[in-house]
Amino acid sequence: MKRLGFSALAATALAIASPAASQTGNAGVEARPPVFDALINCRKIGDAAERLACFDKTADQLAAAQTSGDVVVVDRKEIKKAQRSTFGFNIALPQVFKDKGGAKPDKEEKGEKTDDSGDIEAITAVAVKVWQSARGEWNFQLEDGAVWRQTDSPDPARSFKNGVTVEIKKGKLGNFFLKANGALMRAKRDS
Repeated sequence: MKRLGFSALAATALAIASPAASQTGNAGVEARPPVFDALINCRKIGDAAERLACFDKTADQLAAAQTSGDVVVVDRKEIKKAQRSTFGFNIALPQVFKDKGGAKPDKEEKGEKTDDSGDIEAITAVAVKVWQSARGEWNFQLEDGAVWRQTDSPDPARSFKNGVTVEIKKGKLGNFFLKANGALMRAKRDS
């Protein structure tokens, strides 16, 4: 008979949210689905055979809830992907996409700097396409498709080419700053 270890299950299910928690953006402990709480409560059973039966039963219920879409399991990789794809937009991600669970990684993702809460505060990427608007503002399309546009006055002496590495940092009050070839400019994400 297989032995179901709670730590292995917990590592697999990094973030779990009910449909109601997804809508409110709050997937905290109080918003956990009852089937998850039932699984955790199995640990309290003293008798080993009863505890294993409880784990087996509630693990099956949890798997069924995930299959039906009533429970969503999100791993750290998907959380990072969601955070990166919304970097630069004024979008409040649901709590399930906040990377608060587990130990902090030893090193940050390549091309990202995060703050103490795990939110991305800066990215470094290659601009695969660079062009100027009719008003002279520079536009940078990154490898992931994100387009950043210069919002301050362009310097006519500056020139950028496809393939330039850019660093984009969060500033105060929702501002972002883009640095390319040593030039620092205010920027806004367009898409």
